[in-house]
Amino acid sequence: MQILKGIPVAAGIAIARPFLLEREGLYCPLRRSLSDAEVERDVTAFKEAIAKTAAGIRRTKEKLERRVGKGHGAILDAHLMILKDPLFVGETIAQSRREHVNVGWAFYQTMQKFAQLVASVGDAYLRERTNDVEDVGWQVLKNLTGSDKRTLDNLKEPVVVIADDLTPSETSDIPRDRVVGFATLTGSRTSHTAIIAQALEIPALVGVAALRDVAVGEGLVILDGTGGVLILDPDEATLEEYRRRQRMSVQRRKDLRKLAVLKTETSDGHVVSLFANLELPIEVPAALKGGAEGIGLFRTEFLFLNRDTIPDEDEQYQWYRKVVEQMAPRPVVIRTLDVGGDKFLKSAGEAREMNPFLGLRGIRLSLAHRDLFRAQLRAILRASVYGKVEVMFPLISSVEEFRQARGAFEDAMVELRSERAKFDETIPVGAMIETPSAAIVADLLAKEAKFFSIGSNDLIQYAIAVDRGNQGASYLYQPLHPAILRLMRMVIDMAHAAGIEVTVCGEIAADPLAGALLLGLGVDALSVSPVSLIEAKRLIRSTSYVEARTVAQEALTLPTAQTVREVVLSRLGSRVAAAS
Repeated sequence: MQILKGIPVAAGIAIARPFLLEREGLYCPLRRSLSDAEVERDVTAFKEAIAKTAAGIRRTKEKLERRVGKGHGAILDAHLMILKDPLFVGETIAQSRREHVNVGWAFYQTMQKFAQLVASVGDAYLRERTNDVEDVGWQVLKNLTGSDKRTLDNLKEPVVVIADDLTPSETSDIPRDRVVGFATLTGSRTSHTAIIAQALEIPALVGVAALRDVAVGEGLVILDGTGGVLILDPDEATLEEYRRRQRMSVQRRKDLRKLAVLKTETSDGHVVSLFANLELPIEVPAALKGGAEGIGLFRTEFLFLNRDTIPDEDEQYQWYRKVVEQMAPRPVVIRTLDVGGDKFLKSAGEAREMNPFLGLRGIRLSLAHRDLFRAQLRAILRASVYGKVEVMFPLISSVEEFRQARGAFEDAMVELRSERAKFDETIPVGAMIETPSAAIVADLLAKEAKFFSIGSNDLIQYAIAVDRGNQGASYLYQPLHPAILRLMRMVIDMAHAAGIEVTVCGEIAADPLAGALLLGLGVDALSVSPVSLIEAKRLIRSTSYVEARTVAQEALTLPTAQTVREVVLSRLGSRVAAAS
């Protein structure tokens, strides 16, 4: 039995046989245990891949010499020599036979050793040949893994998929009736693959780095998407314990589902709205199943990232329309493009900045790229015909900035009217409160905006001056910091004085301790990820609003985040502890 640790991204327990997914172009194959016969079949395929690669290089050489003349193809002779090197080929086959592992994995290890050997040579010219080694290696691997790639199309039994990585499209195409969980070597909690796994309710782990160095056999595996472990070949006692946990998890989920249709109100009748944060249209069914009363934050960045061109107006319109139509008549709050800092927008041609979190990001980037902003605003307006749409601008830092953004929105409306295009003339326009400056002038912004949405992730980061992704300083990232509670109380009070509502849509909204305090501070709505909806509703329905207000008032007088935590736990006890 082997226990591997990973990053849990979608809760639940999956127990099944593993399925190692190898895709065309997979440069880092997983290690698999093979029988003698399977090794020999792999060796034959490897030799064929070597021959295919050599033939391709020769064709490239001939083409080059036809274009630029004889002799110029000699540069590719070095590639052909690499394919004949005993270490490059012979050692790969020897390792595969010696360790009874797949040739793809053995070849990748050999390729790394060969490249390191070349790189360590004192001669600068020879060191540069490392690229030649890698280039040839990638070609061989592509020919090898593409020749007999395994797919999920013909599965006959439930499996846990194990792969180097899964793209969002691959994840969304997973046959849910046959794939009960998946684990990948790479990935993060906020990756699009993780988001889709949550939406499809597939237990999942990412970042299981140890998969690179272990042999995955044919025995059962246990994937714990809550505890963050992948167990290979579990013993009977472990297997029985996890089967018991699996039964309990399924029953708990069924019990919680009953809350989805109930009102979101405290035990003493105070009503609070509960919305979902979404990034992809595929998440809508999970939001509806969880009882979301609308979308409090629809992020629009997915369409813009990891591509060489900016999506045009029609592509964006179709994307927004999908979500708006599915949620109708529930409201959908669409946040305009929020990139920069931790998200680099390659398609906008922006150079990397020395301090991106304080640079051209959020609404600043949109205002600096008016054509991009105009296309997005027009797309949002056109989608408003199909449901109830609201729009909000990210990272507002001043009244002037909000006015500029709203002015661009009004210009887009004028254009569409002149074209006789239909859209909702009464769309509310709101501001995200994510900077200390916006919080301080919230009374002035409240005269301009129709609603506020507190983006707690950035507000905490900017107010405490801490990068939450910096491991050395991450301990300072404290959602219950007294300064954060006071800033949010100030924003809520100023908004209510002006007659507008406030939603909190950052990670703090899904935290049980913070959620109880937000109730007490008087927030009008919470917006959380679809998987957190039912737990958030359970917390709200089990908490007294009067009691929450009392606890919040006391918390505002306390000096540290730790004392705030202790007071909330002591006053509200089991209700928040059960959800923690």
